[in-house]
Amino acid sequence: MSIKTKLLLLVTCALVFSGTINAVIIYTQNNSRLATHIDADVKSSLDYNTQVVNAYFLRAQKNLANLSRDPQIIKALETKDEQELGKVQEKFTLIREALDIMDNVALQEIDGSRCVVIATDDQAVQNVGKDFSDRDYCSGILNTRAPYISSAYMSATNNRPVVGFVVPVKNDKDEMIGFVYGAINITELQGYLGGLQEDSVVDVLDRSGSLFLTTRKDVQLFNLGTDPEESELPEVREAIGNGAQEGYFTDGNDFVGYKNIGFVTIVFEESAKSLFAFATTLNWVILISTTVAIVLTALIIAVFIGRITIRIKRLSEITERMVQGDFKVKLTSKELAEKDELGVLARTFSEMFRKLEETYNSLEEKVRKRTADLEKSEADLMKVLTDSERLNNLMIGRELKMIELKKEVTESKIASDLKVAELEKKLIELREGKA
Repeated sequence: MSIKTKLLLLVTCALVFSGTINAVIIYTQNNSRLATHIDADVKSSLDYNTQVVNAYFLRAQKNLANLSRDPQIIKALETKDEQELGKVQEKFTLIREALDIMDNVALQEIDGSRCVVIATDDQAVQNVGKDFSDRDYCSGILNTRAPYISSAYMSATNNRPVVGFVVPVKNDKDEMIGFVYGAINITELQGYLGGLQEDSVVDVLDRSGSLFLTTRKDVQLFNLGTDPEESELPEVREAIGNGAQEGYFTDGNDFVGYKNIGFVTIVFEESAKSLFAFATTLNWVILISTTVAIVLTALIIAVFIGRITIRIKRLSEITERMVQGDFKVKLTSKELAEKDELGVLARTFSEMFRKLEETYNSLEEKVRKRTADLEKSEADLMKVLTDSERLNNLMIGRELKMIELKKEVTESKIASDLKVAELEKKLIELREGKA
């Protein structure tokens, strides 16, 4: 396996490993942060919707409170004068037409425990003189003698769900002599709240805990008190019944928060699926972007490694040719001019090759000279050997001749000795014969 392949595999594995670790960390952090901040998000959304509902009712209360202090209305309530009541009716008509939050406005007197309409706007004029003692707002204001918001009910004027808002009218002795009534348009509030929600639901419960307003698209507003299927409203009612004023919990795939502000309870539900869908989308974006980054980085590194390995391969090839004794190959000026580590290595190799070439050439000259010296020494040696051999042969010849001469001398001596002995014997014989 080549260095380039090894480097690419190593770098790719490192990128994949680091990218995977980063993706896992980011995924875990996203889910952890999402889970950590869900309660805060639900609380923030619940607080905002609570402020919207409260502001809607406070707007109605402000207008009704201004009417309750109107001298003309106080005079009409005290005198029951038809002309004054007619003026009040005209004023109520103008106010109802100017305020979308009001379905109708009326002035009612208190007769014992009875609440009877004595003036109203043109739309509800047929209800003048009717007794509404059975309404929650009637018993509520009789008990509290203060501004009161009733439970939801169906309007007798237009047969739409409304909430009755009443503000007491007092005389100069601070005695309550009647009250101004306003039917708050729930449909208008529902449309406003619905426009604020995205992947979430707002339910509003009245004093009795009945659902009278919801932003659920599959629930009809006119079904007062009917809970949507799979809703968390029973748990909220139970919590409110046990004295809780605010709380948060998870039910199935929904995060739920609720807050009781006295006359209504606002319930905010946000789908966990939608929240985690965003996290999932974000995680996919991170995964895809990480993968693309790894691929692009690997390609860039592959090109960079390719340029490096080409230069290394070039140095390797030159080295192999140098080993084979080919010193003709040279590095180019461009290769020698590089400023990086490989440029330093190339210049070092070039200097080494130059010195090797000089050493090689010097060795060749020395070898040639040494060879010539050896050849001359060999010739001289051969001559010496030849002369030595001749001398040796001469010496051996002389030795052999000396041996032969010695032998001949010896043999001559023996012969002489024999002759002498023989002569001596003859001499002795002669002597003896003479004797």
